[in-house]
Amino acid sequence: ILKMDTPLALQRLWSRRTTITSSLPEESDLGILEDLCPSGQDVDDVPVKNGQCTPNKLHLPYDFCDSEHSDIEYQEEIKEKPARLPVILDAASLGDIPARYEVPALKPYEFPAVGVYVDPRIIPGFRYRVRLIQNQYHFFPNNEHQYLFNERALMLQSVGRGYSRRLTFQADTNTLNNNTNYFWSDSRPEGFAFELELVSPGDKFTFHDANHVPAGTLEILKNNAPQEEISQAVLKDGSIQKTARIRSLCKLNGLEMDRLQ
Repeated sequence: ILKMDTPLALQRLWSRRTTITSSLPEESDLGILEDLCPSGQDVDDVPVKNGQCTPNKLHLPYDFCDSEHSDIEYQEEIKEKPARLPVILDAASLGDIPARYEVPALKPYEFPAVGVYVDPRIIPGFRYRVRLIQNQYHFFPNNEHQYLFNERALMLQSVGRGYSRRLTFQADTNTLNNNTNYFWSDSRPEGFAFELELVSPGDKFTFHDANHVPAGTLEILKNNAPQEEISQAVLKDGSIQKTARIRSLCKLNGLEMDRLQ
């Protein structure tokens, strides 16, 4: 017969089972239980609770937990960005009648045309994509009817004079005598936004080496971003030179050596 002695602490707890009326054990009882059943967790591993509950750090993927800038730098960067305020256009600054227009903020690569005000950078001989400027009370669903001419960039042929500027673009195929690619600048109170397009898909160029010898051809396959005009200059012969920043997908072909000789 195996005989085991009951620990004294357990005997004390068992003898008090009829006197414990509270649903929660007393501190002395908790101490007895801790002596009988010690915790499997080390004291050093137990988190210290203070006034706040601080969750453990989450091990998130790189894109979520790492950033190029800190939160403070990010907030400062947001504050530095200017708010997109409406633009005030004064036709008197162009030497025209003193008419003033207020249009919503445009994109950095767009030029406005409304009423008698036509931006000086809108010049015949260049291709433009024309967008209908939206006001804060009217928006086009899914960008429908937002661009003219099926969102194509067409060559601007002429800018009319008078109280209403007629802007005429190149005609479509077989419609030279019935050109419908035109509009008047005062036909919309909000105005129009012009986007310059110097190079288009399908354009081909010849590039030269340091000795000005043709070295190959370059073909534009796709424009990856809007083309932003940097400067405009009138040359001695009266021609106009525009410089723009572009980002395009190109195909480069080198010329054979026998063709260079």
